[in-house]
Amino acid sequence: LRQDAYLGPGLRSIPRKSVTEATRCGRIARISLVPTQRCSIQMSSFPLYVETYKIGNRVYRRTAYKRNDSKRAEDVGDTPDVYADEYDDEDPSCSDVIPAKRGRQLSGDDEEPADPALKLCDSDPRVSYDGSKYTAEIYVPSAFYGKLIGTRGTTRRELEESTECRLTIPRKGQKGNVEIKSFVGLENVQRCLDRIEFLVAEARKTAPLTHFVAVPCAQSEIVQSFELFKEAVINNPRVPEESRKAELFTSPIKMHITVCVLWLFDEEEQKKAIDVINECRGDLLAHLPSTPLEIEVSGVETWEDDPKNVRVLFSVIRSDPLQRICDLLRKRLVIAGLSPKTEKSLSTIESSVRMHVTLMKSLYADRDHPKPFDAEVILEEYKDYHFGTFTPNKIVVCSINTVVEETGFYEQLYEMALQ
Repeated sequence: LRQDAYLGPGLRSIPRKSVTEATRCGRIARISLVPTQRCSIQMSSFPLYVETYKIGNRVYRRTAYKRNDSKRAEDVGDTPDVYADEYDDEDPSCSDVIPAKRGRQLSGDDEEPADPALKLCDSDPRVSYDGSKYTAEIYVPSAFYGKLIGTRGTTRRELEESTECRLTIPRKGQKGNVEIKSFVGLENVQRCLDRIEFLVAEARKTAPLTHFVAVPCAQSEIVQSFELFKEAVINNPRVPEESRKAELFTSPIKMHITVCVLWLFDEEEQKKAIDVINECRGDLLAHLPSTPLEIEVSGVETWEDDPKNVRVLFSVIRSDPLQRICDLLRKRLVIAGLSPKTEKSLSTIESSVRMHVTLMKSLYADRDHPKPFDAEVILEEYKDYHFGTFTPNKIVVCSINTVVEETGFYEQLYEMALQ
């Protein structure tokens, strides 16, 4: 290189007659010399140049599949070691086995390629290829079919046009997966799958919760102590009148420890939740001691900073074995995509469940317009109140806002014995 050659940031420009090629980062950057103009660099030759694609207003990097340099049609410029750890050198990649044929649609008269390697790729088992088209199926809860279709089919039409795929969505009342077909290429189906997964994930965030996982604790000693606590608060003249309403107190038969909340929109997801719990049953029971576990319920606390304006009063549960059980179960359900990663008191998937038993809640008195109540006296006088002990004997999955008249407890979808 000449000493006066300027190799500016990223080799984006260089004076004419300086050099015909320059080396940077161990790779050769091809430079086209145009008379009386600055040189242009082929961006695809940069080591870290990666293709991107847009979903709405967001730009995503194309998944970097390992390619065979002697056969690939387009060099995206990834250095060999960038993604080397993520792939097995002995396995064929999708791009090697099934090259995408963009811009050409195969008809029924086209002959199937004679290449014996043309088969389903191991690196993306979601997609199948029958010699003429690429197909895939993806499960979408029926509650989200409307989101996938959009107003007058606009979302579906935009998705089909942008990915060059055809979607088959089950009709109302029918069961089955959403089917994706494309005669263009493997990447088209992959992009469509990614778009649908993203759409469903976003829809879940705004959808109402349907179920919760709990450990019932309405055993005789706890129930009797709670009734005495309720009576004492209602008859305490120091407690403001609006804070002594019987409607503010929980039903003693419903007392429980909430492990996590769930989105279960159909029978398929309900079955999935049950399977997740059953699969980790052995790991959960491994945390139980050899003798029956006795859990103490004591104290009255709140999450609010102002004791005169609170919405919930609860009693804290402290037990290392039960804490480990609740944390593990919640984590497995979050990983399965059935429970939100963050909740009111949980910031990450690794956050510990704040085990508690709800005693009073403003939502019980007025579900449509709950108002905070003054709990300063209650927190002061009953902060060390002892509700007794109980032995956790099961974990249940219940429907939110339901009740069984015969038992007074929530409607149960499933229960697992803790023994």
